[in-house]
Amino acid sequence: AMSLGMEAKDIKAALARVPQIRHRLEVKASSDGTMIIDDAFNSNPPGFRSALHVLGVLAHDLKENKGAGRAILITPGMVELGEAHSEVHRTIGALASEICDIVVVVKSERIPTFIEGIKAGKKQPILKTFDTFADAQKWVIDQKKEGDVILIENDLPDIYEQVLKI
Repeated sequence: AMSLGMEAKDIKAALARVPQIRHRLEVKASSDGTMIIDDAFNSNPPGFRSALHVLGVLAHDLKENKGAGRAILITPGMVELGEAHSEVHRTIGALASEICDIVVVVKSERIPTFIEGIKAGKKQPILKTFDTFADAQKWVIDQKKEGDVILIENDLPDIYEQVLKI
């Protein structure tokens, strides 16, 4: 828009009216004092990194302003990475370990290098594993506290990897 000659203030005003696309880095404040970052639609390496950075910024701001809050990640990892699957998950796991206080992994057997990355990272967040996204989500709901920021990064593998029943 700027390259077409629009003023920055006009661009900003227009963007303020653009509706949020559901499940794509959608930030929602909950009535219980937690914040959800819903990036559940799908995931790719640059998007996952960006979502983790948003999680880190929001959690840091809440800690500074309210004195409480944890950065919580729920993820089954990414799909369709081909030969890069293991290395990408290892790298993202290391980044998650720097940002997150709690990492909740769904189907950990499909992303062992993600867990390796977390364990090799600078911090050692609490690590929980679950067989289904529903179980992971229930645990987070039961454990969350006011001020927590929860990133849901991809819920696709539960659906994507289901065995077709005919």
